Amino acid sequence: ADFYCRADLTALRSDTTTVVPRAGYTTAVSHTDAPTVADRSSHFMEPYSAHSIERALREGDVLRGLSLGWQGSFVLHRLVQHGDGERRVRLEKRSRSIGLDLCNERGVALVRSIHRSAAAAIGDEIRPGDVVRSVDGQVYFTCEAVVEVLRSHRKGEISLGLLRAPAAASPPPEPSADWSEAGGVQLRAGENKSVAFAAPGPAVLQYSFRAAAHDICFRVTYVGELDARESAAAGGSGLGRGRLLDVRAGSREGSLALPNGGRYVAALDNSHSLLRSKDVSFELRLLRKASVLAAERRGASARLETELDGRAQRAAELARHIAITEPKLAALRKQLGEVEATLQRARVDQRENERLLREGQLRLA
Repeated sequence: ADFYCRADLTALRSDTTTVVPRAGYTTAVSHTDAPTVADRSSHFMEPYSAHSIERALREGDVLRGLSLGWQGSFVLHRLVQHGDGERRVRLEKRSRSIGLDLCNERGVALVRSIHRSAAAAIGDEIRPGDVVRSVDGQVYFTCEAVVEVLRSHRKGEISLGLLRAPAAASPPPEPSADWSEAGGVQLRAGENKSVAFAAPGPAVLQYSFRAAAHDICFRVTYVGELDARESAAAGGSGLGRGRLLDVRAGSREGSLALPNGGRYVAALDNSHSLLRSKDVSFELRLLRKASVLAAERRGASARLETELDGRAQRAAELARHIAITEPKLAALRKQLGEVEATLQRARVDQRENERLLREGQLRLA
């Protein structure tokens, strides 16, 4: 059967589990006669996809799984395949239900909700958003496979392997700051506020400031090395000495590379104003250069994975389109062959008629 489902395990309390199929098919699957994925038998109704999807994903053929209609991604397949961070939870199946409501919105068996009758027994061990990766140690990639196994499981203890699903398109975590300072200050005409900080080595300064009205000057200046012992460990280059940044704006945010370890001063300067006082808010964060590069690599990796999943989805759509188009193309080729055969026969008949016409003209002559 085509088990393309939003599968509700709470329905296990009844004798029949209704599975919401893909568009164009309707099916109700009884828990007694549903073929299991594990036996890989040929007891299927055509058309079907769930068992083929599970088989393809077990073999690592994600593109084929996507082409068959799997709603997951390469990231989720790797998550289930490797099982990093899997935690085991043991539940007791006393009736036809274990109190979990699963859905396959993302291809895998995702916990949508926990029934009130099972909440006390489950506690905080299972949360909505968890992925059911395995049942009694056997790994399954699709919601349909998990539902079938739980449906046919005997009463008694069940061991579930659970994972926390990654958030869709979640941004990479920002690197932790070695130093930060934020606040607000009122600068009278001609005043400035300076913030001194030290960089133990090559680093990046993230800054933002905003003046409530008009503009303000923001400067970052290298003022000297650390002490002798720290200076040798800090390293760096001969660049990045003196004033590194000098901007005047109402608001600005950005990053400034500090190629050397040493002592720096960031200044908010209102000395250019002769009359106006200004309320200014600011935030400064100092990050090690290695941390920034690692964050950039994580971001690039996340973007590549997202692009890979998008291309895989487009490839799957193209494969489905080709699968639909090929029979039509074959029929057109057959029709073209028939037309060409008819045309060939017509040409033979034409040549024969021309021959007969010439013979008749000769007899008349």
